[in-house]
Amino acid sequence: MTVDPISILNSLLTARKPVDSNRLTVNGLEVYAIDDELSTPLAVSESFFEGDRRAAHGRVEADYHDRFMEAVNAIHTVWGPPCFQSIPVPSFPYTDNEPKSFEEDMYWRGAVALAYWRKAGHLAYVCVEHQDVELPYCFLLGTKPDGSYQAEPDNARESPS
Repeated sequence: MTVDPISILNSLLTARKPVDSNRLTVNGLEVYAIDDELSTPLAVSESFFEGDRRAAHGRVEADYHDRFMEAVNAIHTVWGPPCFQSIPVPSFPYTDNEPKSFEEDMYWRGAVALAYWRKAGHLAYVCVEHQDVELPYCFLLGTKPDGSYQAEPDNARESPS
């Protein structure tokens, strides 16, 4: 692996979103700041519109899963096992409600591989996103404050009598 996922995640854990922009540079990497999440795409595949798409797709999928596992193993060596790790990310039923978990949110965003650790009040994650055969794979690292997905208790939804 040419990048050190631990140093990138540690930098993201201490970075702050700029007030006037949704992009910043952290250790020479372009970082996207969306709401309370910071993420940096480390690799984005080409599209599959030319050549033998099925063969190309299989090679790219294997390459991105290898990148994912290499990063997970490197982080595991330093931080221990992840709180969650899955290839593929479990599917969740469609609902109009807000996601109830980080895994559900990432699934709806196209995650096909996900692992995360709890660090300094955040979820530090490694992810591979992919929507369908025509769209590229994206390998990214990111952080999001922990506790963002705590569901409100059932009795909070009931109206007072």
